[in-house]
Amino acid sequence: MSDNLKQEIENIAIPKNLDESVLKGVQRAKLENTQNRRTSSKRHFKPFLISLLAVAVIGILLFPSIQSLDTGNEQSQGSVINENIIDGDSEVTDEMHQVISDYVINQKYNSQQTDVQFEVHKVYGTLQEGDTTTVYMWSYYNSFNKETGKEEVTGVSLPVKITLEKIDDSYEVTHYEEAQDGSLYVASIKSMFPEQYVEDALQQPENIKELLVEMQGKVDAWFDEVNKESNEETGASIFDLTSEEAKAYDEFQQDLSLEHLYGLDPINIAKLYIFAGYEGKYDMQYALYTDREEYIMWSKEEHLNIPESERGSFEIFKNIDNGTFIETSDHTGYIKYFINGDPMGFQMIKNEDGIWQVSFMPLQ
Repeated sequence: MSDNLKQEIENIAIPKNLDESVLKGVQRAKLENTQNRRTSSKRHFKPFLISLLAVAVIGILLFPSIQSLDTGNEQSQGSVINENIIDGDSEVTDEMHQVISDYVINQKYNSQQTDVQFEVHKVYGTLQEGDTTTVYMWSYYNSFNKETGKEEVTGVSLPVKITLEKIDDSYEVTHYEEAQDGSLYVASIKSMFPEQYVEDALQQPENIKELLVEMQGKVDAWFDEVNKESNEETGASIFDLTSEEAKAYDEFQQDLSLEHLYGLDPINIAKLYIFAGYEGKYDMQYALYTDREEYIMWSKEEHLNIPESERGSFEIFKNIDNGTFIETSDHTGYIKYFINGDPMGFQMIKNEDGIWQVSFMPLQ
């Protein structure tokens, strides 16, 4: 072998990013070349040169594939990728929805001492694998006490991954996972949710109106039942509506149009206002307040957000249907009635169309 060829082998640069086995092969070949130079043995050098070149070529060819595999692992880490995922809740039956809610209420928050708890959820998608179904969703939980009515005691709203297994004809929860708090929040969502649902989950806290509506429906139904039970226990309501008042009440609560109030006197209107509050229909109650701008004291939103504990007792209105209306001007007046012998006054204001409405903070 010529001295020039030997010198070229010595000058071969070992790439830093070659696999360790390739690196050892190159080093070994260089070592053998050194020994061949010392012994001037031509017949041993050539096979090693061929081995060296072969190993180097294989290493160079394989390196991009190895690097690509590592990159792929990095990109997919932290998110679920599966072609069998189905968007929406089409694969979730009513029974499965109920099992999910029951699990969240009874297993996750059962230590909370409240009178009633509700859970609603929005399903992003599902993954079916044999008898198991994994549900990717946003869960919204609230609890309430009878004493404070519709005023929320505790609330939780967060992303959840839950797996149900069908056993015989029923479902059982076999896995539950929820997003972590603080700095781990985003990473935990990425690790448990498919990639296509991550962005929706990150934006969901600002878009839970539909869940709020669903939750409110459950709360309203419960509160109506609480009132019904209370009425049955006491044997009567605060007062009875006349047929004319009941008709106006039913029609008015449908669209809150003041047209249904024409012809009603101040006591009729006051009873509708009190009865609406008694049934927890605070949007209807607010619509019975005066619409004269100079008398308006707070907005509808503020009225709906008044805590139940601050709304007072309806017992104070119990005898108002036996009261007497006293006009104090062409558009103001009050209903005089008695509670346990003490005189009470309930203020009323007539609007521009001649309809009597309730004054804000009506009790004198």
